[in-house]
Amino acid sequence: MLSARPPAWQAEFAVRAALKLRPVSRRSAVTTSPVSGLVLAMLRRSGATPPEHDPLVVAWAAYSPSVASLRTDPLLDHLLPRLFEAEGVGAALRHDRGSGRAGAGGGWLTALTALDREGGIDRDVLLDGCLRRFLRGGHAADLRFFVRLHDLLAPTRDEVRERHRDYLRLLPAAPGAVAETALKQVRRLGEADSAEVTEALRALLARGERKLLTAGLTWLDEFAAADPDADLDPLAAALGEAFGCESGDVQGRAVRVAVKHAGRFTGAGAQALREAVAVLPQGVGETLAELFGERTGPDARDGGGFVPVSLPEPPRVPDLPPPVMSATDLDVRPVVTRWEVAEAWLAGVVRLHGQDRDGLAARLSEVPHAAGPPPGPWTEVAQWAEEIARAIVNGFSGAVPAGTGTGGSERWSGWERSRLPEIGEVAGPQLFLLRRLAEVHDGIVAGTLPPYLLAEPTEGTGHVDVGRLVERVAGYERDGVEPMPADLAQALLRVPPTVAPDVVVRAGRLTSAAGQALALRLRGEQPEPRAEITWVRLLVEGSGSGTGVADGDDRGMGLSVEGSGSGAGVADGDDRGMGLSVAGAASGARVVYRDDRGMRVPVEGSGSGAGVADGDDRGVGLSVEGLGSGAEVADGDDCGMRVSGGGSGSGAGVAYRDDRGMRLPVERAGSGAVAAYRDDREPVQGGVHALVPRLLGAEPTGVAMVDELMTGAVVRGRRGAGGCMHWWPYLMPSHREVVAAHLVPYLLERWRPDRVEPRLAEALVSGGGVAGEAVALVQAYFVADRSWSGDPRERARAVVGMAARRDLDGEQVGRQLALLVRRAGLRTGPVFETLEGAAGLGAHREVWGIMTGFLTAYLPGPGERSHTRYTQALTFALRAARWAGARGAVGCVAEIARRRASNNFVREARRLHTYLT
Repeated sequence: MLSARPPAWQAEFAVRAALKLRPVSRRSAVTTSPVSGLVLAMLRRSGATPPEHDPLVVAWAAYSPSVASLRTDPLLDHLLPRLFEAEGVGAALRHDRGSGRAGAGGGWLTALTALDREGGIDRDVLLDGCLRRFLRGGHAADLRFFVRLHDLLAPTRDEVRERHRDYLRLLPAAPGAVAETALKQVRRLGEADSAEVTEALRALLARGERKLLTAGLTWLDEFAAADPDADLDPLAAALGEAFGCESGDVQGRAVRVAVKHAGRFTGAGAQALREAVAVLPQGVGETLAELFGERTGPDARDGGGFVPVSLPEPPRVPDLPPPVMSATDLDVRPVVTRWEVAEAWLAGVVRLHGQDRDGLAARLSEVPHAAGPPPGPWTEVAQWAEEIARAIVNGFSGAVPAGTGTGGSERWSGWERSRLPEIGEVAGPQLFLLRRLAEVHDGIVAGTLPPYLLAEPTEGTGHVDVGRLVERVAGYERDGVEPMPADLAQALLRVPPTVAPDVVVRAGRLTSAAGQALALRLRGEQPEPRAEITWVRLLVEGSGSGTGVADGDDRGMGLSVEGSGSGAGVADGDDRGMGLSVAGAASGARVVYRDDRGMRVPVEGSGSGAGVADGDDRGVGLSVEGLGSGAEVADGDDCGMRVSGGGSGSGAGVAYRDDRGMRLPVERAGSGAVAAYRDDREPVQGGVHALVPRLLGAEPTGVAMVDELMTGAVVRGRRGAGGCMHWWPYLMPSHREVVAAHLVPYLLERWRPDRVEPRLAEALVSGGGVAGEAVALVQAYFVADRSWSGDPRERARAVVGMAARRDLDGEQVGRQLALLVRRAGLRTGPVFETLEGAAGLGAHREVWGIMTGFLTAYLPGPGERSHTRYTQALTFALRAARWAGARGAVGCVAEIARRRASNNFVREARRLHTYLT
């Protein structure tokens, strides 16, 4: 169609169409415009002069030519010079390696070098074009084609001499491959004068690339040896910069050059080298200091200039607000974001219910109630507080409450008919808190509410004064009042760690069951629970007898488990998780699943290998338990992040899913499921990591609700933590290890509403009881996490507070820091910043203890490769050791120091080991 037009029209069309071409995105899979072929064909056909337009040159370059086609291309003379100037050409040609045959579309490198040999292209156009392109700079990848072309052209000595200054100009800042090409030509020519050599060496020694630094040091050594009269002082500062190279080989070569020519550096040159000595390791630095004079400043890595200060006073705990004694002092609804205010509200409601019920009802009626109780379990404090207020305002006292339970005429009869969530739906401390509110609600409805609470705290830590608690229990005994179970459990949990002997004697005189439980608690005969935390990697499908795979849709709603061998089963759910069924391949399968409202519908079987499958109302929590061979346990929260596995016999398996319901099969090692790290320095594999805590060592107290919190696996609630996590340290102020264990499953979930906040780590400082693995992990997390505060001293507050109270287990905190860095993706930079801040606040001795534990769990073991972060850890550890005046070998450091290698990692280990011993 176009060929039928007049020639002038065709030429104008070709130019206009060329100017319509637009740049192609670097990320696009398409390298040319769809009409570029037509544009090029019309330019060639019409003979029009191509416009100066970069996309046109890129389009021309995108078509790989043969030697024959390029030789006869009418666009060659016009566009070849622009090939070295147009933006985008380098990206289009970066993969051209000139490996094709000259006769059949071999590519640009093949075609250009062939025409160069034939004399069909002006050689100066190619060489000057490459240099112009190098001097313009750009991405290293976009310059690859031009570097290859330049090397294939192999310029002669005369051609290099003509362009000598341009090659020198490329040495300071050109990308590495370009600078290497320029250096090769300068060195090959060998005609640079002293000033040019000095200029080139200063440029090379200031670069960071190991290859260029090595070449620069070699050239400096040769230059100094060839000209004994050459002034080396102008090169001293550049040589000193090479001292700071991360490569131990380059650093050693730089030191050897400085030692070899030490007598040639005078005045300003010697001063520059003295200043640079500070960045060298201790032994090497001392050698150079003898040659050039003493160090002029402290070694930044040795902690020079640190001035120790004393630890601050332990943080003061704010006082509680005064107890609520009148209706006018009561908040209309509790402020759940402040635990102490909410506790005062609950105690005030109970007290005023017996003293001024009408005034209490009038006060609570000042805020309108919701239309009716919310459906389903009440998992939040605010929901229970609203229903407590509704019951008081409506005057329930042993009457039938409207709109409660599953029917409007159903009486309340305790927790069985209340709206409490089941165990596992919410976190343990949250369920305990809800039980306290539920029994107050039930007491109001049934008319059995006591005159006051036993557990009303008297201290800002959440503790209750034991003398007053004994008086409260004695008052119950005098009046014949039966304590509410959750209130009694809460009172026992708020007993401080140490109690005066006379108070213990008074408690021993109490006669009721509550009094005897209190007396037993005050005698302190129960051992403190300790936490054991397992890091679980959610990854890897397995095989063997009884193996299982968990698979879900994109929302994690449908669940299926498939296996073979003894005890194998299949759990299948619809797309909303409304029905779960298990069919066993062996005898005796048993199933319990839920309908769409979470109600249980059992299906039973008999024989060995019985199991139970249990899911929540969304089908995202699944647990399968059984006995005998092939038993499996797959336990997940509402996001499938928390898992545990168990069973006996061969083929036990575990199945997990990530936060989006993605398929995450399970690693297996022989028979039996393996889902946990077994060693601190075990290499980290890919996948999602989760923390699974378990509380061990506590003996039963006889109080069921206390034992639920103190023993066994810590359950991560399928419905979350209820938004009251800040309250937990004050529910169990004498058991901070237990509190921390319940926080651990939420620790890594920074993006979720139920996340652990820094104030919880600070609350653990003022608590009592054991501070073990779980407390250390919570403290370590906020040392390492820069996201909540950019101020290192602010991040160090909790650790320094623990140190001030002499409660800090530094080695355990260090171990947990190492595991967080290894497995949770946290960085060492913020860790060392925070620890330096802690040292500046007076915890310098404790910081060394932390680093001892950190190095033991963090440094690579035999067979592991080292990297820069390990070297940085050793460097910081030496500073911390000097701050603390530490002495005594650290086993893992001593092992590394004995290695024969001479890299920076081993060298830093030797420095630290030498200082400690």
